[in-house]
Amino acid sequence: MIRKWASEMLKLVEAGGLPSSCPQEIQVVQFNDDLRAVFLGGEVLTEIGMHIKAALQPATTITVAYSNGLIAYVPSNATYDLGGYEVDGSHFYFLRPAPFAKEIEDLIVAKTVDMIRKIQNGVH
Repeated sequence: MIRKWASEMLKLVEAGGLPSSCPQEIQVVQFNDDLRAVFLGGEVLTEIGMHIKAALQPATTITVAYSNGLIAYVPSNATYDLGGYEVDGSHFYFLRPAPFAKEIEDLIVAKTVDMIRKIQNGVH
């Protein structure tokens, strides 16, 4: 696995360089003021969905992972202190050049909340 990953990373370097980010598509379906669904790309850890739900209280928010592609395993902030496959090893399987930064959870939550605030204010 590591050999395949290294080969793919070398191809990216030769083609112009390693990516410094990973796009994640976030979609929101706002049913009404009290109910919405948020669709996140990737294998997103449950704590991230719970963080989104907490940030958007009191409305009911349903979070759905594995939507719009499987970009990678997306660990929560707390997972980084534990280490292990999710943080330190899964990027090899998804052919990512490195693990996600610890701030990934906060970035996803902030972007999602921003998107919903724009919807609520009539900005699409």
